[in-house]
Amino acid sequence: MANKLFSTIISELGYGSYKCNEEGCIYKISEHGFSINFYNNFIKIKINDTCKIEYGQSFNFSYTNPTEELVEINFKNTSIGTLKKENADIFKEIIEKINSSFSENKDCTPSFEIQSFCNEYGIKHSDKYEWSLYKMYYNHNNKFLTLIEDNIILPNSRIIMILEENTGKLTGNLSGTIKKNVSLSNLSLSGLGKTAFNIAKAGGKKIINEKKNNFLGKENLIILTSENIIVCFEDSINQIDFDEFNDMFIQKDDESFADIVDIYSEETNEKVLDNVDKNLFKEFKRKIRQIKTAPEIIKEDFSQENEVTSDQDKLEQELEKFKRQLDKGLISQKDFDKQKKILLNEYNRNKNLQKTTSKEINTISTFHSDEIQKGSSDKSRLLMLVMFFIPITSIPSIYCFYAGRIFYAIFKCACLIIGMTYMFNSNGSDSRGLVCLGAWAVLHALDFFMILFGNFKDGDGRKISDWT
Repeated sequence: MANKLFSTIISELGYGSYKCNEEGCIYKISEHGFSINFYNNFIKIKINDTCKIEYGQSFNFSYTNPTEELVEINFKNTSIGTLKKENADIFKEIIEKINSSFSENKDCTPSFEIQSFCNEYGIKHSDKYEWSLYKMYYNHNNKFLTLIEDNIILPNSRIIMILEENTGKLTGNLSGTIKKNVSLSNLSLSGLGKTAFNIAKAGGKKIINEKKNNFLGKENLIILTSENIIVCFEDSINQIDFDEFNDMFIQKDDESFADIVDIYSEETNEKVLDNVDKNLFKEFKRKIRQIKTAPEIIKEDFSQENEVTSDQDKLEQELEKFKRQLDKGLISQKDFDKQKKILLNEYNRNKNLQKTTSKEINTISTFHSDEIQKGSSDKSRLLMLVMFFIPITSIPSIYCFYAGRIFYAIFKCACLIIGMTYMFNSNGSDSRGLVCLGAWAVLHALDFFMILFGNFKDGDGRKISDWT
């Protein structure tokens, strides 16, 4: 079999999408009840538990039928979860495609492809995962090549960071969004209802704009390299010096959502980047200051990021060791929990001492434990949305009961009933009723976005992400 590059194999799969996020996931296939995450040098396949497979190895899965409707998925004779029969068929099809391309293919890793590309075009890189470089290569490949060939990305430069549109998470800071929108001035039934409607309207507008830009192929970017800043808009590409950035661009907080900013041109006051994660923009400006004052810090940052990755690998290995001992009955669940807590505390202390600038890595999602790996919920996101839009199931939060969020559903119902009681007894003048009804309305609006984006969790803490 002729070896294929990673991107060639991915293009033949027909599933999933590129992520290239800060947590290290480069490509993700998320189907009905399972996910397949492609990292730099290995693949993680998750149902209820997770198995990790190095590139070039065979995918030794077997399938058993515990019931007529469910299929148990086994890896190396160990169960990693069960799927509905129709979902197991999809899983088999994808695994067979992956296995035929990756098995015994030594040059199929993303790191091999990135290193070959960088060596060919003289782009500096480290041996570890650099999410901005990977995102430029896999998500913006045509633009990346154009910038290199036009000598805008200079030889021997390094891709430090990029700013993209639609990186802000509308549901990322729910408490901040509530605090931002609910104030004493709108503590009336009509005011709180209008507030909830405005949040929903703003979120819908952002979703529509994101889908439209993706469909039209718009790729507004601001790229920070070790040598310059490159501003790529729909109809223009410009280079600017590090000193010019703060004079050319300003941020404005989003009117409805917390921790999201829009980037405007200082000169024309026109929006140039929409829906940007506030922390990413802050980090972008910090990197510019580092390059201006102490360029060697950039190299140090990469060294620290590599140490974090090594610490994470070490943590994973230790937890997997204790999990095997737990499965064999050599230690108790209490002993496992104690060791897990000690290891996680040590990992977090080391990461704080390193003062790494990357976001906290979610290590919990890498280990073989039902407590740690919850998988996707078997609840239907489509049914949740349908129940949300039917008043008889939406107003009393029946969809929350369906999801298994019993206490949350009771809390919402209590807010609604108490609020209506206060309002009825006071002919609509009791502020306590307004507060209770307002809390219900805002939570209801936020539930809509959590369901829509697949972030609403069931009673077991699993995301309801599948539409069927």
